Amino acid sequence: MTIVAGYVFQLYFGQPRLLRILFCALVAAQILSVLSELVLHRSAMDGGHAWFGIYTHKNVLGSMMGLSALCAACLFMDGWKRPITGASFIGSITILYLSHSTTSQVAALVGLGPLMVFAVWQRGSLFTGFVIGLAIALGSVVLAYLVMHGDTISQQFLSDVGKDRTLSGRTLLWQFASDQYWREPWFGIGYKAYWESSSTPFSYLQFVIGQKLWFFHNNFYDVAVAFGAVGLIVFGLGLAGCLRRACVAAFNGRSYADTLPLSFCFFLAVSINLENALFQNHSFSQLLLAALIPVTIKQNGSRVGSSENSNHYSAT
Repeated sequence: MTIVAGYVFQLYFGQPRLLRILFCALVAAQILSVLSELVLHRSAMDGGHAWFGIYTHKNVLGSMMGLSALCAACLFMDGWKRPITGASFIGSITILYLSHSTTSQVAALVGLGPLMVFAVWQRGSLFTGFVIGLAIALGSVVLAYLVMHGDTISQQFLSDVGKDRTLSGRTLLWQFASDQYWREPWFGIGYKAYWESSSTPFSYLQFVIGQKLWFFHNNFYDVAVAFGAVGLIVFGLGLAGCLRRACVAAFNGRSYADTLPLSFCFFLAVSINLENALFQNHSFSQLLLAALIPVTIKQNGSRVGSSENSNHYSAT
């Protein structure tokens, strides 16, 4: 029903209007989060001085501010109310930093990648070729440096973001998930069954991790444990279909708003590997995935997705 609701939002409002609605909602969340921190001092409640605003966890605030930054960037580069969208982008990045949510920070940076590529593409083939050549040259130097000093760089990066080699216990969680997957490799043990059944080492996992968890901080492991290899195949095909439609929409698009679905896919690519962005009931990311990724393709292939002025579609 969450996915159906997302489809309804897309087909009823259209992509441009939906983007502005999402932007306004996230700006409201941004303002309320700042007020909650300034008035209620919520960041002091966890002792770590990480902001979590109106939400229950810093990672949720970070995720929302990452999405807010993507929406603001798209609208700003399209020229829509630039004083407001520019201020919102700066505010989103600032709150994202104050949330201390490393996953969301990396996801937002990766999500901005397609927008930067589209900006280069808009400048023409000559400029695009120059940038590609420069990127290849710099990439070769960076790759050589990473090969020689990769271990030192990874240690320094983890130290700078306040993480250890286990990524705050995630690698241990993934080992438990891998062990369970190989017990039921084909069809799994059922949705959320690992966290409810008395026949799984759920209690031991919580004891070792020291936290009351209900997911593996990785959607692929969550799906593999719940539905086995069959579930992984279906999940992978669904993500691949979304990525294909987002790529076609960005390639055929004429505005930065058309690049948002691809940016959201890149954003999710980080989130689903470190958080539980999709595999839960009534996930906001599920709603957005259905609302932002184009559902239909016009017969002439000129544009992908829903449009406010288009009334005839052919399903693919």
